[in-house]
Amino acid sequence: MHHILSAANERGVFVQFHAGLLEGNRRMLSNSNPELLENLFLKNPGVKFDLFHIGYPYWGVTAAFAKTFTNVFIDMCWSHIISPVSARNALSDFLDAVPFNKISGFGGEYAIVDAIYGHLKIARENIAIVLEEKISEKTVKLSQAMMIAERILHNNPKKSS
Repeated sequence: MHHILSAANERGVFVQFHAGLLEGNRRMLSNSNPELLENLFLKNPGVKFDLFHIGYPYWGVTAAFAKTFTNVFIDMCWSHIISPVSARNALSDFLDAVPFNKISGFGGEYAIVDAIYGHLKIARENIAIVLEEKISEKTVKLSQAMMIAERILHNNPKKSS
């Protein structure tokens, strides 16, 4: 692992980790708790870590890591289909706690085009709902919300790929 992280650091590429709910973890959810990665974040400050699935149901831990470590980023892949309500709550929290340049609002590992489209549709709706709430609360302006949407749906994921 440390050899791989060293190579990633030299090349300036992101290292992606499945965190939280995922397929094939033998039903041992605790094995995918993002807290288990903390030593890697500490020992490899130059490596950029991308945490998949928002670490669901540990998304508060994921937010804390992204806020605390400059090298930890949030990837909302699968989160919108795992639990749309939790994805909205998490995104709202992320936007309050974490710089939005550290959030990728959508992603997936699908081989089926229809599944990608469906997930993207849910993600866009969720992001629009959260940003509309932020506008209503007057914590962001419409122009800022549009820029955040572009960043989390396009620019940030493009940067981490």
